[in-house]
Amino acid sequence: MSVKSMLSHRPSAAMVVASAALLVALGGTASAAAMINGHSIKANTVTGVQVKESSLKTVPHAKSADQLSTLPSGKSMSGAFGSASGDNTSDYVGDSITYPRKLAKPILDGHIIDVQGTGPVPHCPGIGKAAQGYLCLYNTIWYNVDTGYGYSNDSDVWTGGPSVGVVLYWQVTGVGPYVGGTWTVTAR
Repeated sequence: MSVKSMLSHRPSAAMVVASAALLVALGGTASAAAMINGHSIKANTVTGVQVKESSLKTVPHAKSADQLSTLPSGKSMSGAFGSASGDNTSDYVGDSITYPRKLAKPILDGHIIDVQGTGPVPHCPGIGKAAQGYLCLYNTIWYNVDTGYGYSNDSDVWTGGPSVGVVLYWQVTGVGPYVGGTWTVTAR
């Protein structure tokens, strides 16, 4: 085919539109990326969905960021616990709970209630529930242990600062003790 014959063939309208769309698509993305920056985004309009979380760093003066990790007063959270021991019959089995969100005020040691069942008992009305300022241990399995007890920030075990969890103990009453279940705490 000669150059003269190639020049005499005009591209179709569809080919012109497709070529133009391709050029806009290729150049438009690059142009948009160059035009959008932090100064062109209105404050408080970008949500977590649009943010690449792995790129975030600690914000040195974010007063509300720490509040997000603290459970508000009157709100509850739950989790699981469990502990077992060998054949020692004169000792204790122990466990600990680390709260997913810290508490601004610790649960008083006397407000850690070992239900040894699903409840209800005073301050622990049933699995997934606890009165404000209480930690309820709903033991769904237990064997050869007495009623448990725990220590929080208000004791000699941990002192000061927000509460991040509790340590728990059960006195062993026989061979092969174990205990486990769910817990619920409601911030005071």
